[in-house]
Amino acid sequence: MKEKELPLLLEAGGRLRDEGYNFRLIFIGDGPERASLEGQAAFLSLQAHVRFTGFLQGHALRAALADVAALVMPCIWEETAGNAAIEQMMRGRLVIAADIGGLGEVVGDTGLKFKAGDVNQLTACLRQVIDNPTQMIEIGRKARQRALCLFAQDRMVDKYYNVYEKSLNRARTNLVS
Repeated sequence: MKEKELPLLLEAGGRLRDEGYNFRLIFIGDGPERASLEGQAAFLSLQAHVRFTGFLQGHALRAALADVAALVMPCIWEETAGNAAIEQMMRGRLVIAADIGGLGEVVGDTGLKFKAGDVNQLTACLRQVIDNPTQMIEIGRKARQRALCLFAQDRMVDKYYNVYEKSLNRARTNLVS
């Protein structure tokens, strides 16, 4: 999906490679943009740094995510929540996200954010992860605490219940008036 702006991540990867950094980008999933992304990775000579897994679920997905230091979400589309970010935060993982829409709000101050579409800022965030792995683990722990506090299932159910209850009460009031 073009709104995920994954080419920006490959561009940042090219910059890191040119600076001599050792890293690995894993693209999980399939879609209409995969061939284009693989072509861009080849054009940028990033084959040694990039892996495309295709669609994964269950054990295969957990295994692919086991050694991931950070989830990178360079979206240019204003997501309302960013479930992938919440899931990784629940796992105590660092999220690097474009500061756009609800995604920036989900991450809050427990991740790294950059201006949507800004390859310089994204590259700086990636450098920070590589240069400070211990600090990134600590940020991941804080992300888990934030996710547990804000997005735990019982809390989310209560919030949705309250929204529906208020809406229903308003509708009842409007029917009576």
